[in-house]
Amino acid sequence: MTKQLILFFGLILASYYSQAEAWQEALLDIPQQQTILVAPTKNKILLLAPEKYPNLPEATHYLLGGSYHNDWYLDFNDSFYRSAALIDLSAPIQQQEIALPGLALEIKFSPDASYLAAVILTGKQLTLWRYDIATASWHPWSDLTINGVTKQASLIWSADSQSVIVRSLSSSKKNTLKQKAAQLRSAQNVQQGRLYRDLLNTPDKKALFTHHWQQTLIKLSLSGVQTPLWSGLVENFSLSPQGDYLLITALDDNLSASLTLARQARHYYVIDMKNQQTLTPIPNLTPRTNSGDKAALGSRLVQWLPQKKATLGWISALEEKSPTNDSPVDEYLQLTAPFNTEAKTKAQFNWRVYQWDQTQNSQMLVATWIAKSHQLKWTLFNADFSKNIPLSLYDYKVPSQDPGNPKVDHLPDGRRLLKMDSKHQVWFFNPADTLWRYASMTTKLTELDRNIDWNVLYRPNLDDSTSFLAVSTNKMQSNRYWWVTHENETQLSHWGEINEFNMSAYKNIQLKGNDGLTGQVYLPNKGKAPWPVLVWLYPDPKYQALPAMLSAQSPFVALQDCVAVLDMTGQETTPNRVANNLFDLNTNTHNSDRLYDLIKQSPMLDAERIALMGHSFGANAVVSTLAKSNHYIGGIARSGAYNRILTPLGFQSEKRTLWEASDNYLAQSPFLLADKITQPLLLIHGDADQNPGTMPLQSEQLFNALEYHNSPAQLLMLPNEGHHYKQRQNLKTLLKVQSDWLKEHLLSECNKAL
Repeated sequence: MTKQLILFFGLILASYYSQAEAWQEALLDIPQQQTILVAPTKNKILLLAPEKYPNLPEATHYLLGGSYHNDWYLDFNDSFYRSAALIDLSAPIQQQEIALPGLALEIKFSPDASYLAAVILTGKQLTLWRYDIATASWHPWSDLTINGVTKQASLIWSADSQSVIVRSLSSSKKNTLKQKAAQLRSAQNVQQGRLYRDLLNTPDKKALFTHHWQQTLIKLSLSGVQTPLWSGLVENFSLSPQGDYLLITALDDNLSASLTLARQARHYYVIDMKNQQTLTPIPNLTPRTNSGDKAALGSRLVQWLPQKKATLGWISALEEKSPTNDSPVDEYLQLTAPFNTEAKTKAQFNWRVYQWDQTQNSQMLVATWIAKSHQLKWTLFNADFSKNIPLSLYDYKVPSQDPGNPKVDHLPDGRRLLKMDSKHQVWFFNPADTLWRYASMTTKLTELDRNIDWNVLYRPNLDDSTSFLAVSTNKMQSNRYWWVTHENETQLSHWGEINEFNMSAYKNIQLKGNDGLTGQVYLPNKGKAPWPVLVWLYPDPKYQALPAMLSAQSPFVALQDCVAVLDMTGQETTPNRVANNLFDLNTNTHNSDRLYDLIKQSPMLDAERIALMGHSFGANAVVSTLAKSNHYIGGIARSGAYNRILTPLGFQSEKRTLWEASDNYLAQSPFLLADKITQPLLLIHGDADQNPGTMPLQSEQLFNALEYHNSPAQLLMLPNEGHHYKQRQNLKTLLKVQSDWLKEHLLSECNKAL
């Protein structure tokens, strides 16, 4: 009888975690935005549909920002593609669906656009395949196992399209965590700013990381001939324009136990492809132990110049200290093959260089920044650096001032090329506002008139404003892609358009309070007014923290439960983008009465049924508000930090330490007010959250405190999830638990249509 009861209740529990309503299943099947690859010949486009939830095992260890497994040589944070469509832009437009031989980690056109090279997941291994575009056929290319752990390109093409260079595993021997042993650590002089839990601070972790990152670069011809080139901890690699030299950026074998990946030392190697000689012509980059806009000594941002046969350019720090605008802190240098002379300094900068790129005619676009004033500046230089024009100066913490990113071609050989039109203009594109901007040595940054009908994603010819790739979007539907010319409009291939999940009938209105506070409210397409309200909080306007509407982690899923959604994501109400004063980010004080009054004035919303929801910093706002106000029924707080004493070296925009600003740390720790929280609170957290400020202990401690004070709290821990959630079964559970919580506490009902 006991066994039968256990089985019975076990089946009930399994049913609870696996049964999702039809709309929840449909939501998880909607594809994400497709990736666009453009052939170097500009006459073909490849649309790649991502696999949102690949069937991979749980990660077994987390090292320097990567999620790894003992038996798999890839980063589990990487994206995979499940479908592809090849678009020939010749008139008339031709579309060809391409069935991939497996999930693809990476696909790249050959320079002549005759082939596609693809890294395909086959079982537990990444293998190399080649697609012949003329015959529309896939072929396994070799028996090599590709190493895909670095988040960088795993393959590049030679200039003649006759070979590729790939990362291959250096060893097939497994390396797993050994039984824990006593470890002695010594303090180092490192200004890290945050406490990172995935550092290489034990010998076992260093050995594991080295094992996963150890790789051999191999040249592979179309006929399958393999030529080993170099072995080590390769981060990135690229060929010179004519393919004579291979530039390799590698991590120092002596990995620091106290530094993140970005701060580790780098070594640079150049392989003479003809003579198979390894050269070390430029200084290495030292470990970066300082913070902010201070810099490590040595070479950084190293790349080939596009217009030269084989010339390297890089940035080097003249001073490690922060810029003061009084004297140069960085310089730009060049060195030409055969690399047997001294490097030449071409320019110096008073601000720290963040990024640089060159056009085919040697114009150079440089981004420099200074941390103290949050300023970032784009400057365009002519070929000999005798003239420059400032293009944009803005506060990089204010997204509305951002002009976007310069349009750069990522070439098949691993190089970057700054795009330029026939008027020698460079272009910027901001995906947030889908605006295009252009500038030249004689024209300041100018905004292109917005196309009122289309969101333009790609222009193959920057001189032709009538031909472009565009996307038509509805916040409640998957994207649809179009090729538009002055003559016609052709819808391109897409996936997931026919889907049971439908939120297209939602309504949205803007609320505006008497005191100027605004918020965008979305109303369900069923049920009846006044609707209960779920308020999405994220108090910092510098970050776009609202998930896409068709995301399983979006608050808008509450619309399916007949709950209105009010977006209060750092709303901005003045021309200079001042936050809405709901939250004082310096003291974490909350004026919850303003929010309540905003909701209460609308006859469409039920001010007696309001719940709060937030993720990360927004979760902190939810808990803090519940502790200080009785206007709200309860809240859902995901992946938050509630006890700032656990993050003593800084958090969010707070750069001071706990010992320098203890009052602010305590003010932003709603954990200390757990005895004041009497409303229902659903806490959600990934048990493998490696974000330095939001360790799982944050939610566990708060839940324990609430439980001690008899508060109606729940804690949902999602197995093997990080700061954001990716696994399909976990997301099904998340949707089910959230939906049940809303139904129970907001008493939502969906039995009547509008």
